[in-house]
Amino acid sequence: MRGIAILLVLVSHFWGYPAGYEAINRLARTGWVAVDLFFVLSGFLITGILWDARESTRYYRNYFARRILRVFPLYYALLAVVFLVLPLFGTSPALQAVLRDRPLYLAYLANVALVLHGWQLFPLDITWSLAIEEQFYIVWPFVVRRLSLRGLFLGLIGTVVVVPLIRTIAWLGFGVGWMATHMLTFFRLDGLALGGLVALGVRHGLLTPALRRVAMSVLAVVGALLDVLIETNRFARNSLLVGTIGYSLLAVFFAALLFCCLPAGSHLTRTLSHPALCRIGVVSYGIYLVHPLCLLAVAGALAKVGMDVHTLTDWPLVNAGLPFVLCSLSAYGLAELSFRYFERPILALKERFRPRGADAPTTARARENTTP
Repeated sequence: MRGIAILLVLVSHFWGYPAGYEAINRLARTGWVAVDLFFVLSGFLITGILWDARESTRYYRNYFARRILRVFPLYYALLAVVFLVLPLFGTSPALQAVLRDRPLYLAYLANVALVLHGWQLFPLDITWSLAIEEQFYIVWPFVVRRLSLRGLFLGLIGTVVVVPLIRTIAWLGFGVGWMATHMLTFFRLDGLALGGLVALGVRHGLLTPALRRVAMSVLAVVGALLDVLIETNRFARNSLLVGTIGYSLLAVFFAALLFCCLPAGSHLTRTLSHPALCRIGVVSYGIYLVHPLCLLAVAGALAKVGMDVHTLTDWPLVNAGLPFVLCSLSAYGLAELSFRYFERPILALKERFRPRGADAPTTARARENTTP
């Protein structure tokens, strides 16, 4: 599912959007929904990790150390490139704006920077979603540790119900702009909460054939509704529909898809377990962070040799697909190199923060509970 999400991101950013092909362009433009899939997956994975370890004696130390080792190195490497390397080639107004907001980016507050000042620089604009996830990572372990199972279930259900109401009130009652409801963590908690509900449900016997049939029905109905909205051009991310209940529709769809994928041996699970898709998912974090730089590099290289990829052939669809192919391959290649030679050696340190000794029984029970 991570592989699907990052491919949607690449399509939305790399597709050439040729004139006269609005139906295809509209589908490509809707690739922004991948972020909502990432949110559901983060809610699922992080809630599951925290719940399994909530009785650990080094609960907070292990969790925060492992999160830092996973997300910090590549993120701050990107900041180093933007803040230290790019200024060597000149400072555009966009780069100057980013440099003024350095403290916000360094503190994982890119979403706040963009809500306050608007779009700035593409390689860092994309980090608003990482800011939401990081803010979730910081707060959520304290909630999971302190609440009972019943309290956690009720809190997550309440979040799913209340957040779209808050978005609607903010949009209609207070004139909050679409970027705020799109990028501020408080307005995007329903996707993270639905992922958390799936994680707890799986661990407490709710992965049953009957509920899977319900999830399949939800998937079909909500998927059909989303398809109609997208095809009729009513699902732009700056629209009233999306800014109020649209994010919730996406979260429900992706949570149902996730639930349907969990039983081992199902046709859907086997399809999504294709090795190529799984490998793309493994390096998806790197692809997400480097793909804007790859777009700039490919465009710059083609410009130097006098090639305009949009008029390279007589076929508009071919010209539109070339940027996607070239930039996606370069992003995957760079992410693969980063994972093998930069991220993986750092990730190996996570083993030092795995529950051991007195924590081992909790981990063993967790493994039993997560077996479908």
